[in-house]
Amino acid sequence: MLKKNFIFSVLLILITSFSFKSFDSIFDNKNIIESLDQNSKVLDYEMSGSAAGVIVDTDNDYLGDTLYMWGTNGRGEIGDGTTTNATTPKMITPTDQTDWGGNLIQFESSFSNSGVTVDTDYDGYADTVYIWGDNQHNQILNEEIESNAVLFPTLVLPSSGSWNGNIIDFFLGDEYVGILLDTDYDGFGDDLYTWGINNSGNLGDGTTQTSYEPLEIFPPGQTSWNGNITDIYGANSTFLLLDTDYDGYADTGYSWGSNNNYKLGVNSTSSNVPFPTEMVSNEETWNGNILDVSSNANNSMLLLDTNFDGYGDEVYLSGANDQYQLGIGGNNDTKNSIFYPANHTWGDGYIIDVSMGANWSGIIVDTDLDGYADAFYGDGYNSNGQLGTSEYGGNFNGPRVLTKTFDRNDFSSYYKYNFMQIETGTRSTGILVDSDLDGYGDTLYMSGSNVDFDFGNDSIPSGDHKTPIATNSTYDFLIQDLYFDFDGVSLSIDLKLNDYQNIFNEEALPTNVLLIDDDNISYQTIFEEDLSNITGDRYHYKIEDIEVGQTYIFKNISINDNIFNLNDEQFSTDYLISGYQISNISEQSATINLNFENNSEEFDLLNYTSSERKIKVNYTDSDQNISNFQEFVIDDSYEITLTNLSAESNYQIDSIQYFYQDENYKYTIDQEETQFQTSSAIPLIESDSIKSIDNSITTTSFQYTILIDNLKLNQTKDNFTQYDINNGIWLIDENSENYNSTYIDARIINSGSINGTGKYQLTFKQDQLIENTTYNFIGISFDEPSSSSDPNIVFFSSVFSITTASANKEIIPSTFSIIEDSITKTSFQYTIEIDNLFLIEDSLLIKNNLEADINFSNFNLDEGIYLIDNNGNIYNSFYVNDSSLYLGEGKDEGTSNYQFTFQQNNLESGKTYNFVGIGFTDLEEDFINFDSSITIKTIPNNTQIMIIIIIIIILIIILLFIFILLFVDLKMKKNTKKMNNKLNNPNGLED
Repeated sequence: MLKKNFIFSVLLILITSFSFKSFDSIFDNKNIIESLDQNSKVLDYEMSGSAAGVIVDTDNDYLGDTLYMWGTNGRGEIGDGTTTNATTPKMITPTDQTDWGGNLIQFESSFSNSGVTVDTDYDGYADTVYIWGDNQHNQILNEEIESNAVLFPTLVLPSSGSWNGNIIDFFLGDEYVGILLDTDYDGFGDDLYTWGINNSGNLGDGTTQTSYEPLEIFPPGQTSWNGNITDIYGANSTFLLLDTDYDGYADTGYSWGSNNNYKLGVNSTSSNVPFPTEMVSNEETWNGNILDVSSNANNSMLLLDTNFDGYGDEVYLSGANDQYQLGIGGNNDTKNSIFYPANHTWGDGYIIDVSMGANWSGIIVDTDLDGYADAFYGDGYNSNGQLGTSEYGGNFNGPRVLTKTFDRNDFSSYYKYNFMQIETGTRSTGILVDSDLDGYGDTLYMSGSNVDFDFGNDSIPSGDHKTPIATNSTYDFLIQDLYFDFDGVSLSIDLKLNDYQNIFNEEALPTNVLLIDDDNISYQTIFEEDLSNITGDRYHYKIEDIEVGQTYIFKNISINDNIFNLNDEQFSTDYLISGYQISNISEQSATINLNFENNSEEFDLLNYTSSERKIKVNYTDSDQNISNFQEFVIDDSYEITLTNLSAESNYQIDSIQYFYQDENYKYTIDQEETQFQTSSAIPLIESDSIKSIDNSITTTSFQYTILIDNLKLNQTKDNFTQYDINNGIWLIDENSENYNSTYIDARIINSGSINGTGKYQLTFKQDQLIENTTYNFIGISFDEPSSSSDPNIVFFSSVFSITTASANKEIIPSTFSIIEDSITKTSFQYTIEIDNLFLIEDSLLIKNNLEADINFSNFNLDEGIYLIDNNGNIYNSFYVNDSSLYLGEGKDEGTSNYQFTFQQNNLESGKTYNFVGIGFTDLEEDFINFDSSITIKTIPNNTQIMIIIIIIIILIIILLFIFILLFVDLKMKKNTKKMNNKLNNPNGLED
């Protein structure tokens, strides 16, 4: 359980107080309304292996003033002056006192003792502690008491007569006690004292000697803890959480005492550790704040906040795994001597509370992140159903990792119960629940065995209960489900009760039911017995005086004078949508305006639930003949907007359904189908995607690519609907001159930013340029700009510069020659001459006319050249390094003629290729045809041939083997026949 100790304000935050409107109705069988005030709250719930109890606030000051207990009482741990077991809760006070003389701060119980701390000076901090039960080792700290069992709460004081500090926290272990004091009154724990039995070193003083007086405990060699103590816990081992960086959260943990199954998590296999030792995680550091600790005889559990948001999100465990209680699966003979994290199955949920059962683990989790737990996760032993499910049972049959076994939906489908606290006993689990959602617990649900009277209800059998059942509550009965329905005339109420005390039957029915609205007006219901199922605790009612078109807010329901909170249940008669209009049509959306004029003047759409305000628009994309729908929740704008439509497309609204209830839409707008068309998308030029095509630059032209988004193909798919490629595109240079580029090709890259469009890479050619001239382009436009300030111009982020060639490079196709010994399974090499190349001045000229580090201003060797075959397939050939050969001066002045070697890769083995042309780019118009096709056949794949040969050999061997077998069989049959003849005719002749 999350400790509620070191300052009282933290107590209220971590525990979250719980409202018990009438525990007297359970304890003393009094009427619920006549006993405790409706604002009574339970501030603490504890359950040990023997006794259980709650602290109640009855005067609505959020501070405890009353203690109730129940359970086994062999050592007087109930505190009622007897050793008789308490099967139902009893109110407990000190001897000869009617109250505690202050506010109850903390309640603890163990197998042998119970105790509370009290704030007697009303400053918000405990200053007094009472303990009762076992006293064999002077747990009560009173030498005048000779009895080994103290049957009433008794004041506990050290020999000095004062604790000299506020009591921040205390625990009751197995026949020993620990108390945490705030001696400098800063609200944080400073000093730890322990006393009692010490047979496993659980006191922490380095010995195993029992102490009958409090001992101040420190880590070995220290005289202080060097931090604020945030939590202490004891059973037969002791745990302490320490805040060493003074941020209000523990970051270090210590443990000592019994190390059975290595549960202390201190990386030790010793059976006992008699002094405080730092706990260890599997990652050597905790990577988070330690919020809580829980332990049993064989295991320990830590709750960590690893993302530092104040909520637990991981649990770490150590010790035995004999019932798979470590939450890690694996082998059940595993023993972890350090802490390991349990497997994580609760998503991003907050862990609100944890508790370690005898040999199982339990946590409650806030899965919807509203600050309240709503689901239980458990693992380990489940023979008695203590995990709240009957799906597992017996040894080793429980879940092997922390698994959700029940949640709030198992208790009620109407109320979203909040789980406030979890406690585990020897064979049972208790969940304190806020069933009326007022922020305070009101009902106790139990699962497991009731043999130790953990349930606190003598009407419940002592056997196993494998699903959670309500055992005690502030209510005589509970509302499990509640449904409202309006049929246009009357309001029907379907009520399912959790009659856990069996109050109602055929002779005693809940017939007096009132609904109370926010103006405190009550509405009398009519009980309809013929529509009720009395044995199933389901009852049906109706209210006839309900006005049509009216919104009702019901805050309470009274059932036989028991008042339940409805949290302002809002109910309205059904609304009407009489028609709709379409407006604000864009490329991807269209707004639908709904007509609510036929509703009443007081009509307020927001009075309806989000489910009732749901609307479904059924529509068809007429161009694609695809039907679709979109769902919305209407607000008081009375508008909804269809989104994710395709640009420039025709649509039809087929129908609009509304008012979602019982998983169906109740109504459809009475209106004919309506057609509309979405707007055209505006093409967007991605200016910085412009790129010149290498080796396309000539004396008068060059080619380039650019990305254009949101283009939509026309029906014939040879142009675009919003942009005519026949008009080309315009480049603008730094002198505001315009250049019209001619469209060449388009390739789709991916879907456009607007539905129904695409992003394309378009290729253009800019010609009519001057040779050997540099052009600096600053922008681009679909249409010819009127000036450099034309808003249609899309400017480049940097100048796009092109220098035309002073001469056009030229491939000489007749010089194409294949290097015969270069042909492989997937490649070959060839030579080709290229004329009119401009050699860059800093290229090195090597002897024998071989060139290394060759660079040309009008030809990029790294881009290679291209071949095209007779099927139109294009192949990129790559330059073979250091293969260039200078052949002499080129045809144009200042140019050179070179022979190069290129390699063509990525071919198929054993295939014949017929190449018909060659070019500098992969555009078909740039290819120069060979005089006749060039034929190449790659080498077949020898591996495939060998496999075929091996298969043939194997088949031949199999056939020979079959033939031999047939021959042997025939020979044997012939010999057998001869032998039979001799036996049948020994003196005769052979046949």
